Amino acid sequence: MENFQEDKEISVASIGQSLLPYVQRCFNMDADTMPCTVDESFVMINEVLARRVVKGIQLMYGIEFTWEVVATDMSCLHLALRIFTARRALAPFSAVCSDDLQAAKAIETPLEVAASA
Repeated sequence: MENFQEDKEISVASIGQSLLPYVQRCFNMDADTMPCTVDESFVMINEVLARRVVKGIQLMYGIEFTWEVVATDMSCLHLALRIFTARRALAPFSAVCSDDLQAAKAIETPLEVAASA
């Protein structure tokens, strides 16, 4: 999560819309099996295809799922909701919060000042 303001603007719909073209490519643009809309279910997804989708989710959103999650959710909309929920749950541990934590650690406490004197 590079930019906290950018993360606030991400919605389930925008995640689903950005995930759909990637999922379609994972299905090799096969019109018989690939989803054409965000809420359309995947047809005949196997472990190899699910692992491709998992890798894309990891690269795009920094969230790691197992391939079974993709096989269970069976649509971009369900995956988008899962990604949104995971990002919201992990937000307190994001880089933004760790930067604030490092800044807070840089402030000297009275004990540290006394120890260095």
